[in-house]
Amino acid sequence: MLRLLSRKVFCPANKLKLRFKSQLSAAFNQIPSKHSRIKIPFVSSSSSSSGLFGKKELCSYEGFYELEKEAEGRVNSLIAEAFSEDCGSKRKMVEIFDDISNELCCVADLAEFVRTSHPDDNYRQSANLIFGQISQIVEKLNTNLELYVKLKESLDREKSRLDECDSRVCRLFLADFEQSGIHLDRSSRSKFVAINDQLVNLLMKFQINSQQPSLINVSDLDPKYKDVLKYFRDPIQVDTMYINSDDELVREFVYKSYLQENKVQESFFKSIINKRKEIAKLCGYESYSHRANINMIMDNPTKIINFLDECSKVIEQKAIEDYEKMNQFKRTILNSSQPLYQWDVPIISSRIKKSVLDLDRSQYMDYFSLGTCMEGLNLILNHVFNVNLEMEKLNPDESWHTDIYKLAVKENSNNTLLGYIYCDFYHRADKFSNVDCHFTIQCSKLRQDNTYQLPIVVLHLNFPPPSKDRPTLLSFEMMENLFHEFGHAMHSMFAKTRYQHVSGTRCSTDFAEVPSQLMEFYCRDPRILRKFAKHYATNKPLDQRIIDKLCQSKKMFTSCELQNQILNSMLDQAFHLEDLSQKPVDMIEKYTKRYHYLPYARNTHWHLRYTHLVGYGAKYYSYLVSKAIASKIWSECFVKDPLSSSAGELYRKKMLEFGGEKQPLELISSLIGLDEAGSNLVDSLTKNI
Repeated sequence: MLRLLSRKVFCPANKLKLRFKSQLSAAFNQIPSKHSRIKIPFVSSSSSSSGLFGKKELCSYEGFYELEKEAEGRVNSLIAEAFSEDCGSKRKMVEIFDDISNELCCVADLAEFVRTSHPDDNYRQSANLIFGQISQIVEKLNTNLELYVKLKESLDREKSRLDECDSRVCRLFLADFEQSGIHLDRSSRSKFVAINDQLVNLLMKFQINSQQPSLINVSDLDPKYKDVLKYFRDPIQVDTMYINSDDELVREFVYKSYLQENKVQESFFKSIINKRKEIAKLCGYESYSHRANINMIMDNPTKIINFLDECSKVIEQKAIEDYEKMNQFKRTILNSSQPLYQWDVPIISSRIKKSVLDLDRSQYMDYFSLGTCMEGLNLILNHVFNVNLEMEKLNPDESWHTDIYKLAVKENSNNTLLGYIYCDFYHRADKFSNVDCHFTIQCSKLRQDNTYQLPIVVLHLNFPPPSKDRPTLLSFEMMENLFHEFGHAMHSMFAKTRYQHVSGTRCSTDFAEVPSQLMEFYCRDPRILRKFAKHYATNKPLDQRIIDKLCQSKKMFTSCELQNQILNSMLDQAFHLEDLSQKPVDMIEKYTKRYHYLPYARNTHWHLRYTHLVGYGAKYYSYLVSKAIASKIWSECFVKDPLSSSAGELYRKKMLEFGGEKQPLELISSLIGLDEAGSNLVDSLTKNI
């Protein structure tokens, strides 16, 4: 029935005169806690309420208990309404169910963010406890046979009153019930709940462990590494898979150490896979992948594997050529007698780009300050969607840290407020998660008074904070992440759905990633970069030759990146489809041999760092499907004029506003041509390789 979803003045005035171009660049080129140093025109908050996200209860962490109690009370009242004798004569049953979902999600989504991202341990613990309690309520409701029957009967009983949207959302709620085994006997339902509880706990432990560094005692080092690592502190801490080092032994050591064996994490991984298979079998599905993908564009493993196989065949020759270029560079320029390995790829591909294009980060990063990039985003939103980002002053206790920005998203035509985006952009030592992502705090939905509930999202990134003499400067990859996450945020902002259950990013995973993937195309378009890439101090535009080289660099070695994603997607399917009696590392070796040019590095355990197992289990391939759809939208709607307001209006009105209210294929086909099987997606994904 329900689904719980899931970031100072930087230079003394006497040293450097800052040329702020506007409100956004002024604000984002300084730490929010120092706003008093420079006068910036902030929009006054529309509400005087304080507390986290404007919720008065959350002036203290203890307020979570009050929020949960109030939500539970309203849910009980709604359940009573659903079972009342006159139910159906006043309101549709699906409306009542969506209100139940909304009450629970407004607390659960908030708690999910706080328990993973708040710096205060008291807040995290309280949020975690409340999230658990809400999850238990959801489990109880999802296995309530009487509720399920009430909703199912309403499809016939209220048939004359239900339109296409009502019926679709009603069926989605029913599908959630059925995925929770509502059709099972009492004993099997109890078993499902027990397995699911164990699975939630395992996933949380796996995610936490996957982000922990590897610790290597110097005394345990392989003798071949001892000389090159003799100056490292004991124990050696490795928190990355790749390192930019000239010494290939160091690169090898870092890669293998980060992916080293971890028996505890291995047990978590195997248990997660096995529990998922138990749940799928219990609910009558052939595999967990069949269960996970029933509402996706590619709704079964056969379609998924065929898509990945076709993509692999198309790019294979180009990937071989690209890896051979790296191989040759390693032999001739780096004077190495060793073959090319996975740990060589990032540094060698980067050096080839630098050599071929004569391009270095130092040539462009001063032109991509955080404030400048926010101006670029706002320029796109103004032209394409006719909306504007405005800085809004935070009320006391509204944010979880002093370096948070708050943006109001408003229509240019009538100043209508669409929603709020909280920006948690900077890396902090006490930042609980180092993953770039977005969190939905509150979804849009049509309320009974015919107004929309305001969507609220958090963008959670890990940029370096400003220094004393300059603002935060973004690499090209950081800028891509910023634009990507803003794509998700705007999907939520533009939602105009009747029901929160299908609002914004609450749609199939492969469709939810389309807006974020499309925004990345703007980063790589020289016409767009030319409009906003300007020096943070002098306002001088970035040289056109540098812009062209940057955009060209993003097209180099794309076949290698795609081959990696295809391999990871195939492994993700294999883990959830095949018998785990064979070791995961043996499966990795087998699929690497089939789908990748480079050999598997023996005794490395990639699956133990596979964080997408948690939220994208059996669905990692969806990134490739969404990238293919975004590519097709770009080429058919925006490539001639990236700032086309007419194309933007069509994209917004025909796709973004609906969220999951309609079938993804129906929405996509209303904007671009896409056959039901999605066969032309392979061409869209691979045509620019």
